[in-house]
Amino acid sequence: EAAHRAVLERLPALSVRPSMRTAPILVLALIPLFANWSWANRNYDYSARDWAYNLLMSVDPYGVLFTNGDNDTFPLWYLQEVEGLRRDVQVIVMSYLNTPWYAQQIRDLTQPCPPGVSAGQDPTRIICQRPYEQDRGPEFYRGVQTGGDTAGVSVAGRPTGGVPTQSILPLTNEEIREVANTPPYLTREAQVYRAGGIEALLPANTVMVPADIFLAYIIQASLGDRPIYFAMTTQAYEELNLRPYLVRQGVALKLNDGPVQPDSARGIYAVPPSGLTGIIGPYIDMPRTETLVSDVFLHRGGIPDEWGHWVDIATEGIPAYYGYTHRGLALVYDAQGQATDAQRHLLLSDKWIELANKRYLSELGQ
Repeated sequence: EAAHRAVLERLPALSVRPSMRTAPILVLALIPLFANWSWANRNYDYSARDWAYNLLMSVDPYGVLFTNGDNDTFPLWYLQEVEGLRRDVQVIVMSYLNTPWYAQQIRDLTQPCPPGVSAGQDPTRIICQRPYEQDRGPEFYRGVQTGGDTAGVSVAGRPTGGVPTQSILPLTNEEIREVANTPPYLTREAQVYRAGGIEALLPANTVMVPADIFLAYIIQASLGDRPIYFAMTTQAYEELNLRPYLVRQGVALKLNDGPVQPDSARGIYAVPPSGLTGIIGPYIDMPRTETLVSDVFLHRGGIPDEWGHWVDIATEGIPAYYGYTHRGLALVYDAQGQATDAQRHLLLSDKWIELANKRYLSELGQ
């Protein structure tokens, strides 16, 4: 007992000495934090949340939105599941679409709600297709017929209206497992992919993976029933050679149901050729995109004017995507002879693209 008491009496003294010895180490550890404070500080940084908001608001009610991976998808899921915004949009991350469980999940979550069942009856689960809430979307979506091709860029005469009538992936569990278990392969000869008014030629030796096959099924099932979009962050449309059918709306590219017909009355224009045309897209919905970037999009925290650099290297593409959107508007305005509007968007484009490239410019000494 005496020995135990002696040990206990020594504990306070022993507990002080290690902390005194490690204090200088802790100070040294803080030096990188303060030296890199402009990169480490995320105070008033809403860029991820606002990117999610801007992307979701670029999509028509009940849209299907294809994304690439975690950086461009998780903020969307946060906005939908935590803040409850634009839950009507079905976000589909391509990197998950190679798995059977994910394909089954999005099939079930986009089923129309049976009679007597409400998507909001259980706040902890997604039971069936969630409704579009007009008071939580842009003003210009009010009064539009939800479902189908609501933006006025599709082939005329295709019936639209009402909420979606079916799941985006009408396959059985067995059929889904069969697709998911298909190993990647090269097409032996050229093939034509048909969906609605789309006829896209797939060259021979095109690499196909399960996600591409599911994508093809989803487009076939959804055209005419739901709007289909690709986030700027993905080029998933390339595997099916769908680029000629894309129309830019904000920071998303809408899949047109058939060949795009430029129409100045509706504000649909071909993007003039430039070094960025491949990124901007072949066509742009000018009224929709102008309204989105000028009246709907959020850019809080002084971005881009007050930011010295983009703090997250992994997502430097985000400011570039805003820059390319403004550049598309500038190119079309310039072709129309609207010099003032063209210059306004060109200056904004330069600010965003410079912010995206500032780290590289600094490394080059520029």
